[in-house]
Amino acid sequence: MKNIFYILTLLTFFESFACTCAVKVLSQRFDDSEFVGEVRIIGQSIEIKDSIRWIVFKIEVLDNYKGNSPSVIYSRDEGCGFYGIKDSKWLIFTYKESNGFIATSYCSGNVEFNPLRYAKESPEFRKKMIVRLKTKLDVLRLLKSENIKKTNDTNLYFGAGIGVDESLKGFSEPRKFSIYSITVGTDLKVKKVTAIRKFKNGILTKRLENYIQNFKFNCSKKDSQLFNEDRNLILVLYYYPADKEYESFVSTNDL
Repeated sequence: MKNIFYILTLLTFFESFACTCAVKVLSQRFDDSEFVGEVRIIGQSIEIKDSIRWIVFKIEVLDNYKGNSPSVIYSRDEGCGFYGIKDSKWLIFTYKESNGFIATSYCSGNVEFNPLRYAKESPEFRKKMIVRLKTKLDVLRLLKSENIKKTNDTNLYFGAGIGVDESLKGFSEPRKFSIYSITVGTDLKVKKVTAIRKFKNGILTKRLENYIQNFKFNCSKKDSQLFNEDRNLILVLYYYPADKEYESFVSTNDL
């Protein structure tokens, strides 16, 4: 388990060394983004607007997973700004600034397609990073193919992270993730579980679906008073194979 936590620590606390970045899973970043896609930076310039210095990235959109494809993306030229170089390729998450700019930042969760980024790390760690990026892309491609624009437009949350449940540990599984559509009733209990993509292991799948079916979602007391009808959301779960120090497990976190 130590290696998994090392990755999570490196990707959150290290990135937030100069900035205070919220830790979000892929589906949260997807939901919060105006545009999500694979892009190549083909040029950049500086623009001053409303006394703010902006870096303007001219981009080529290689694949669009959500939103309209922009020709430029902005970033504030400051400590928490996004800094990419010409010809670099990125998985980009953006938001809309109050002035209408489609923007991104250091905390947006952008990932560079560059194995040299981890050149000083161990071969094992570099391999984990490559698999991690591929899994993110595979999830995004499936969400796109299912025409899913938002995974959760409610204030419900699953409330489970690393190692969702002991009953889901110790299985062999070739797939890296599964996706479910879930209907939640006004009592916050699960009414219906529909698989969009199952794990291959039938026993693991049966246990996982039973776990989801019996799970009660959470929300604030204030929000619970607003739930007067069934709500639907998409749940993405990730499989992590056994390592030297831990059993295989299923998690809602994309580590």
